[in-house]
Amino acid sequence: MLRVTTLVALLSAVLFVSACTASDGGGAGADEPTGQDTSSTAPGCGDCEAELAAVRSQVEQLADVERIRTLEKYGSSPTNGDTVNLELFSAGVGDTGLADEVAAIVWRSDLAPVDVVTIAIEDSAGDLVPTLPYDFRDGSRQHATYVQQWGPRPVEE
Repeated sequence: MLRVTTLVALLSAVLFVSACTASDGGGAGADEPTGQDTSSTAPGCGDCEAELAAVRSQVEQLADVERIRTLEKYGSSPTNGDTVNLELFSAGVGDTGLADEVAAIVWRSDLAPVDVVTIAIEDSAGDLVPTLPYDFRDGSRQHATYVQQWGPRPVEE
């Protein structure tokens, strides 16, 4: 009976140590790839902090921009492409041209990859300015128009 109790205690200890090691990222499998390529050869700008800061600076310099609420870049998922979301407050009222100016700044930036840009603008009257997403993908209906208006993107995607 003592042997069975000792064996159960020993197996429990081994299982406990294995579970603790696996849950903190150590042990078997720690050197396996995570599915994300964080090397410097990965396409795009990685975490894009410098690129987002450059876009933020340029958008803040636009005459009608009162302030930026959010500026974020999301990587692709099974249902969405790489997206840049921007929310801002405008000093004007109902100016839809501001969204085009902001989209042009993102287009000309080094942010990559970018498939879609969504821009939400609240004007000085507190109303949301109607805007549509900007589809930067090569096959989109608007892509040729963007190239004609704003020139080619400075980065390959």
